Amino acid sequence: DDEINAIENLVNEKILKNLLVEKFNTTLNEAKKLGARFGIFR
Repeated sequence: DDEINAIENLVNEKILKNLLVEKFNTTLNEAKKLGARFGIFR
């Protein structure tokens, strides 16, 4: 069914985007922690 495939693709895209955003936020938080340790970020 084309409709089901389209929906599945949308869901998969959303999941991938969420994972990427999560990974990015985690990396950003780690960078901030490191930066705070060295007095870079205030």
